[in-house]
Amino acid sequence: MAFAAFSAWSNPTVNIGALHYKIDKSNGTAAVTYNFDASGFNYTQLSGNVSVPAAISVDGAEYTVTSVGPRAFESTMEITGIVLPETIVNIGTNAFYDCLKLESISIPGTIAGIGSSAFANTSIRSVELTGTFESIPEYSFANASIERIVLPASVKTIGKGAFAGCGELQEAILGDNVAIIAANAFKECKKLKSINFPDGLADIGDHAFKNCKSLANVTLKKAEAIGENAFENCTALTSLDLGNGNLSIGYFAFGECTGISEITIPSNTTEIAQYAFYNCTGIESVRFDDGDTPLSIGHAIFTNVPFTDIYIGRDIVTKTSEAPFTTNRNIVKAEFGNSVRSIPSKIFRRSPKLREIIFGKNIATVGEEAFFECPELTTVYCADIADWCGIDFSSADSNPLSNGCDLIAAGELVTELTADSEISRIGENAFAEYGHLVAVTIPSSVNEIGQQAFMDCPSLEKVTFMGAVNNVGGRAFRNCVSLKDVYCTDLSHWMNCGFETSMSNPLYYGAQLHIGENTLAVLEAPEGTTSVLPYSFAHYSLLTEAILPASVKSIRENAFDECSALTEVTLGHSLESIGRKAFNGAPLSVINSTNPVPPTFPTSSTIAAFSNYEATVYVPTGSLEAYRSNECWKNFKTIVEKDFAGIDIIPDHAELPYTIFGNTIKASETIDVYTVTGVKAATLTAGQSTSLDNGVYILSGIGKTYKILVR
Repeated sequence: MAFAAFSAWSNPTVNIGALHYKIDKSNGTAAVTYNFDASGFNYTQLSGNVSVPAAISVDGAEYTVTSVGPRAFESTMEITGIVLPETIVNIGTNAFYDCLKLESISIPGTIAGIGSSAFANTSIRSVELTGTFESIPEYSFANASIERIVLPASVKTIGKGAFAGCGELQEAILGDNVAIIAANAFKECKKLKSINFPDGLADIGDHAFKNCKSLANVTLKKAEAIGENAFENCTALTSLDLGNGNLSIGYFAFGECTGISEITIPSNTTEIAQYAFYNCTGIESVRFDDGDTPLSIGHAIFTNVPFTDIYIGRDIVTKTSEAPFTTNRNIVKAEFGNSVRSIPSKIFRRSPKLREIIFGKNIATVGEEAFFECPELTTVYCADIADWCGIDFSSADSNPLSNGCDLIAAGELVTELTADSEISRIGENAFAEYGHLVAVTIPSSVNEIGQQAFMDCPSLEKVTFMGAVNNVGGRAFRNCVSLKDVYCTDLSHWMNCGFETSMSNPLYYGAQLHIGENTLAVLEAPEGTTSVLPYSFAHYSLLTEAILPASVKSIRENAFDECSALTEVTLGHSLESIGRKAFNGAPLSVINSTNPVPPTFPTSSTIAAFSNYEATVYVPTGSLEAYRSNECWKNFKTIVEKDFAGIDIIPDHAELPYTIFGNTIKASETIDVYTVTGVKAATLTAGQSTSLDNGVYILSGIGKTYKILVR
């Protein structure tokens, strides 16, 4: 019967001695296989130590035993030891699974592969593997009683749950080529004290070392991923080196690692998921190393971590709208390195103990509410005031100065801004709500002042413009209620400043405008001015008269808005347009419009440019009808023609403030010399002289205007 069965199958199973084999007649090999009885028990007769032979003989033919097949000894309850011959190259899935008394096994170096769960739920104490296999498959030693494991250099992957639940495992020696430690690989190895992490290790899976409560040291070299909960509850972990790989740290990766006292995030780390260091209650300081690669961090990565100091050496990108350190209520000091260019929104929002902040040199932007409601903040440090001026704060709440603290630049408390010439702009909200600022000097190199740059500076009294600022942002000087004096070195500079709104202009709160040594009351715009820009003199209460030269072609919106003392204005004969609310609120009584072609308003209603129709409008001789019929001007009640030539021909023997010899004119009083086209040729004080080309000139500044001929 046995021979008949043997003959009927090409690969029959046979019993040889105490073991059951499957024969492969094609290549002359045999594999140990299971032998369950009718009740479902495997090898009930086996106990103690079992040796697997290198070969068996069946009907005169010899078969080499090359493998222990799947489930071969599964649940064989009484065996305590296994000796395998050098002929074995493969141990199958579940081969020794649930052999609860199996304490020792001799695994030859010829092994090329081990199946999943092969030694799970055994009492094996020590395993030193050799051979050429590249993977320790999933759950292969799970829940075994192993105390020490040595893996060969050929192993590249430790599979899912490979040593999970090995509660007696104290030491694991990994080969140099291990690149992947899969999920749960050493989970619940509560006595694991020592494990080497090879230099080439790239990936540590989810829960890989969870609850390894005796693990004291983790030193990585080039790791790229640490999975979720990978080292959760490793309470003995005191030394953590994350290496310099492009590392991503998963959710709760080091949660409950209460033994860590300090943490350094390397410069190549790319991502840290939320709650990564949850409840690491021993951490006292946190450092993000300097680097050029932005780091993405999740919500509350240090939840319940009582650290007091933090250094941030590179840009951080938050993954949610929540504050990244929202649960860290003990932060006292925060420092940003020179590689940081952007500070994210809400980073230290409502940090109740934050007292000191140090800014690096290259910060360009600060997000919304970054330092909102930090009541204990006393001091902010920066290396240089020029560095500070280059920062754009998204709002006043993003600027730490809004908490009432001191700004220390280059070791000195900032009370005056005497900016150096290298500054090209002053950022948005740069000094918003800063209570110590008394005086500001804007250097000629500055071409932009950001929105709300000096908003709500309650002590600011003096502002000096050394040159023209092309753009002064909205509300730049809003609520600067103590402003008394505004200085500008030259009227042309002032008239070339571009104010975005009325509260961009420091004159808004009643400050006096000083041009050079003189307080401006009568505006005589410089020849060559082509436009009076928006808000240039808005709310300036000392201006009584404005005289615009022939070069001015437009008066822009709100240029003289609410100039409460302005009663007379002379408009040059090239003026083409007057913008919306240009003279709104100005109590004008006289308007001298010297252009025979009426300048236009934005709409047909005079309220678009003027507040009322009460002023007397003087227009050039011969243009009365043009003004009276014009949709923009016709509502003025009084329009009168006037000869604006204003030139007196010099009478014979008149007493003159100058003398002429040939083409040289010498002044005896201060006079201005203009060409007939209105271009100033010279200004002469008493005793000065100049040579003029042949032609007709106009002299003024001596109470009268004269025309002279030089030839």
